[in-house]
Amino acid sequence: MEQVLRLSAEATTDAHNGRRKLPDEIHSWYAGAVGERRVADILSRLGDEWTVLHSVPVGSEGSDIDHVLIGPAGVYTINTKHHANKDVWVAGRALRVSNHPQHHISNAAFEARRAAKLLTQASGLTVETAGVVVVVGARKLVIKAAPDGDDVTVGVERDSELLGALQSRRIYSDEQVQRIVDAAVRPRTWSLLPVSTVDPRDLQSHFEALEPELAADARRLSQVASKGAATARPQRTAPSRPPSRRPSKKRRSILPGLMKLAVFAVALIIAVNYLGSLGAPSAPAPASFASAELEQSALSQAAGTAAFALDQLSPSGVRPASLVIGEDSTLKTPDGSVVVALPVGTTADYAPSADGLSYTLTLTGPQHGSAVTVTPEAGVVPAPATAS
Repeated sequence: MEQVLRLSAEATTDAHNGRRKLPDEIHSWYAGAVGERRVADILSRLGDEWTVLHSVPVGSEGSDIDHVLIGPAGVYTINTKHHANKDVWVAGRALRVSNHPQHHISNAAFEARRAAKLLTQASGLTVETAGVVVVVGARKLVIKAAPDGDDVTVGVERDSELLGALQSRRIYSDEQVQRIVDAAVRPRTWSLLPVSTVDPRDLQSHFEALEPELAADARRLSQVASKGAATARPQRTAPSRPPSRRPSKKRRSILPGLMKLAVFAVALIIAVNYLGSLGAPSAPAPASFASAELEQSALSQAAGTAAFALDQLSPSGVRPASLVIGEDSTLKTPDGSVVVALPVGTTADYAPSADGLSYTLTLTGPQHGSAVTVTPEAGVVPAPATAS
């Protein structure tokens, strides 16, 4: 909210209509603040055994943690993400919003890891912290595979399902919870920067006073964008002209000339095909690799290129139903779009998931039988060789 108010103070006045012109980036900050307020309201429903801290400044770079939860069931850092009317897809370390990759899971793991270290140092207890990415306003949330935060537990939840996702099993005694809370409420636990003197109640009231202007400005920008798309100029066509009335002349027939030309063209085509057949190359020889390691390295590079191309060719997030290898040893989609050029003789086994959001692609080398498999979740993984 503080950043929204700072940007609001930088607004200029439009010389034409006298309206305040807000900075463009204020709307993304406003959406984030709205998401954080939504989650804060949900967390206020937790019982008295929970302590909830909001917008916790951490480190020396001016960053903060949206929410920190401390209770008998554990310690959680909450990372709120407002993705209104977007589709969110999660699998392992990957999280995509409308098929655009995001770093929400790795960021949540980093926040939880840092909070655990700081709270452990300040409380004298071993504090394990889990990170939670709370998705606000999404049209659809698909968990294809559990989020992977490496050494840290990370969850991805809708805002409406957050309270139910918090584990209920007690892992800390009341005394331990109090020691962690005592450490967490000390600003020096999190950062050595000067403590903000802004009264949260004043911040809230100023933000609420600004909301009508922000909402109106967002609607105006949306209407302008819609009007611009709807009023695209139709293509102008030149008026037709009446045919000119010129005296007709007697035209000579060109049919005999066309017949001679056709006979010559047929003869020329036959001659070219015959000469071409004499020097036609045989099918290209399979690619040659000095070792299985070199073959697998080439396959790994091709698999990585294929994964990137499939992402670019699938803006909706749904991958092609099949892939084929052309005569030129290129892997293509059914509509002919090139995915990657393969070493000659490579075979490809492609299996998309039922919903098309994931796939498995296995490339097998032509000489040593080396193989690699690539998926959106795990990336490129070497597979056992299938031949000696």
